[in-house]
Amino acid sequence: MVRAWISPIPRNIHLIWIGTNPYPDYFKLFLTTFVKFLPEFSIKVWTNKDLTKKNFPKTFTYIQKAKKIHGKQIKDENGNKMYNKKMEPLRYSKWTYNQY
Repeated sequence: MVRAWISPIPRNIHLIWIGTNPYPDYFKLFLTTFVKFLPEFSIKVWTNKDLTKKNFPKTFTYIQKAKKIHGKQIKDENGNKMYNKKMEPLRYSKWTYNQY
């Protein structure tokens, strides 16, 4: 028997989709998986039209900065590539593996 949801945290999933392209297949699969396995959660996908100063008064400036660098190659302090616009790792850095 599954226990009832007892948590002060609301059952909401918030995602942000930056850009004007339609959702790619992997993102659609991602959303479908949430709906299938977490039916009691509400899912909100924030898009460009939702990313307004009214909706995000405290973080609007940071969102605008993120939109500017979206899709550009980013490097860490050691020159390692961090991600591309598909959010796929391009190269492992010291942050992506355990150092034992």
